[in-house]
Amino acid sequence: MLLLAVALLYFGNDPNGQLFFPKCPINTYLGIYCTGCGSQRAAHDLLHFEFANAFSHNALFIPAMLLLFYEAALWGLAIKKYSLVQKRYAPWAVLLLITIFTILRNINGEPFNYLAP
Repeated sequence: MLLLAVALLYFGNDPNGQLFFPKCPINTYLGIYCTGCGSQRAAHDLLHFEFANAFSHNALFIPAMLLLFYEAALWGLAIKKYSLVQKRYAPWAVLLLITIFTILRNINGEPFNYLAP
């Protein structure tokens, strides 16, 4: 129920220029883009089927949502053997991916500035 409420909030409200959507504290105080920067705008765009815009706001958001829905479906069907997040190497792989993505999106210049929100 909470997920539906959040989806409706992001569907009906564009995070650009809205005061009630929180700003990223890392970007506000440190001036760098964190892994999640642009996710609110990406969620809004994804709910409106604007995939290119969602990808441009946060390139990891769409793959992360696909993985979340995949894992939720497996959990709902009680199928554990196909789970990707329960593999032994999964936490390290995710940490490495997030670290590399965060570093690359903060490099000024081509092609890395395409990763910035």
